[in-house]
Amino acid sequence: MPETPRHNLLVLYYSLSNYTGTVFEYLEAFSKHSRYNIYYADASLDSMLTYDLESFDGIILFYSLAVQCKTTSPDTPPPPLMRQLRRLSIPKLCILQDEYDCVNQMKAALAYMRIDGLVTCVPPSELARVYGGPELAGLTYIPALTGYVPEPVVRKACPPLAGRKYVLGYRGRPPRFYYGRLGQEKVRIGTEMRRICEERGLAANIETDEYKRLYGDDWFAFLQDCRAVLGVESGSSIFDFDGTLRPAVEEYTREHPDADFETVHALLLHEHEGLIRMNQISPRIFEAILNWTGLVLFEGEYSGVVLPWEHYIPLKKDFSNVDEVLRHVLDDAFLMGMMQRAWRDVIESGRYSYATFIGRLDNWFAERLPDQPRSRMLAGVVAVQDRTGAVRSLHTDTQESFWHALQDVRLGGHFATSLVYERMNYGIPTRYIKKCTFKMIKDDCREWRIEGEDLSGERIKRTRQLACVRQRMRRSLWN
Repeated sequence: MPETPRHNLLVLYYSLSNYTGTVFEYLEAFSKHSRYNIYYADASLDSMLTYDLESFDGIILFYSLAVQCKTTSPDTPPPPLMRQLRRLSIPKLCILQDEYDCVNQMKAALAYMRIDGLVTCVPPSELARVYGGPELAGLTYIPALTGYVPEPVVRKACPPLAGRKYVLGYRGRPPRFYYGRLGQEKVRIGTEMRRICEERGLAANIETDEYKRLYGDDWFAFLQDCRAVLGVESGSSIFDFDGTLRPAVEEYTREHPDADFETVHALLLHEHEGLIRMNQISPRIFEAILNWTGLVLFEGEYSGVVLPWEHYIPLKKDFSNVDEVLRHVLDDAFLMGMMQRAWRDVIESGRYSYATFIGRLDNWFAERLPDQPRSRMLAGVVAVQDRTGAVRSLHTDTQESFWHALQDVRLGGHFATSLVYERMNYGIPTRYIKKCTFKMIKDDCREWRIEGEDLSGERIKRTRQLACVRQRMRRSLWN
């Protein structure tokens, strides 16, 4: 019996915004879980794509690319890719995150591109206040979280609580003032709980410095060294609709580098504080549950995913119940029971898996796609990987054609763009990389370090200035 042809969806993303593993995981979830054929294209609003987008059955505009819409202005012509997307008659779905700044610019861009559906982290109760207006009257909304349970989901053995190094652990970062009081909670919970643990002689590993953040395997190993980790809701308690608050705050803090949050808030932000509720669960809470680590969280809603005393120990924001909190953290039976319930309800249930989420997006497309796909996509092999791990082109024309092809073709289950990204940004040929992690080592986001190992197991380390990388990528991707 012939196989029923599947529809073809094109995911547009921007590779230079894919800094974290969470972003790659989100992107890769489409090809892993969608019922449709998924194709990827690395794109920028400044450049039109050189192939026929109408051959696809639908478009997904991923947030690493969609964020560029915030820089558009009604006073200047729309960028080429926006004009190209506007002309398409196929269903167009846009995925957004960090929706609390340049809202008006984003709304205008969505309306101009004639986007049909929006995957949004804005709570349903706040949608009318954020995206309301006649220009988006026909838009459908799909509620989403900022991330989902990391994959693959493997039921790890729970390390004995008695043998863990730390009672409490935490890694936060100093938030920008324009995220409001909600952002400041990331530092406040860490600073105060570190002081309390020091006073009581409790072993804790709590840091709120950017340079002390952990990534990849280092982060997961840290989680299993802690009985519990601290956490707060993510998001912003201030919405910057016209994009003027951020530059105003940045200008003031440049002129007054010693200004604290309360001073800046009173001068520039207090009128905007708390007008729209945008509190979200952080993907790091999923990671803690997956690694059998307890949760001590500021009281909050956490998108309804975890519940106080059922899945986490609630800490009052004035720290008035800290004695009760620490007593339960040190209670093996209580903490183990809470971790088991969290695993059962959050991980094992599958409610918050990428598979479930992608299924919802598939259902949205299913209501809008024709019975038969517009085209049958034909693909051929463009490259091979030999026994040493070296990747080489099957074509004998130019190296430029080879690396251009790799942008839109996935090899061995990995994004080919990530191969180009590693090769170009860090000067390490792809064949040398077996695995790698990224660590930001400067607060201004300009310097990054890649750490990994080559095929022989030897450790490799490279550091690059991000600004120089961007300039080189703009000048020529193929050198």
